[in-house]
Amino acid sequence: MVIKTNKKPGNTPLLENKNIEETFNISKVYIKDESKNPFGTIKDRRNFDIFQEANRLKVDKLVLITSGNNGHSLSQFAKSSPVKVVCVVDKNLNQDIKTKLKKEVYQVLELNLQHKILRPEELIAFSREKEDEVIWDVTNGYEESYNKIVDEIIEKIPHPDYIVVPVGSGGIFLGIVQGLEKKGAKTKVIG
Repeated sequence: MVIKTNKKPGNTPLLENKNIEETFNISKVYIKDESKNPFGTIKDRRNFDIFQEANRLKVDKLVLITSGNNGHSLSQFAKSSPVKVVCVVDKNLNQDIKTKLKKEVYQVLELNLQHKILRPEELIAFSREKEDEVIWDVTNGYEESYNKIVDEIIEKIPHPDYIVVPVGSGGIFLGIVQGLEKKGAKTKVIG
């Protein structure tokens, strides 16, 4: 069964920010408002692609390390499907976030993430309940999902001098850089 969703992310507004322009005496500063994606986060872009592929290939579970937004977003795309979402969170994560995730996802695993980097095979093992389950670790990857942001920016601003990107785990930054390289753009990226 293939689940289609009409909640496709992208084409978020590009808004000029006069306040930053005036405060720092910089001309033409724009902000890409990713909160306008279906579930309010830039992560909706990758999670839409992840879910579409996992659903098409009949994956049983998707597991990821999250501090909230990424797990929430992925769970919303998977909500009406047989694909289960398992969120691995740090045991010290805010209790309100853990409570919300527990209402939205199949399972929340609380681990001490402060002293160990977990490998994909460990995450998969933690979430496995049956021997024959197909489980993907989607903590990282799918950076190409962010390439479309570059297309959306260049459509409105053909030659931006700079794009400032939040770094986080680096996936968004990498996706923007790859998108600019594909376009042959000379835009500088600041993380």
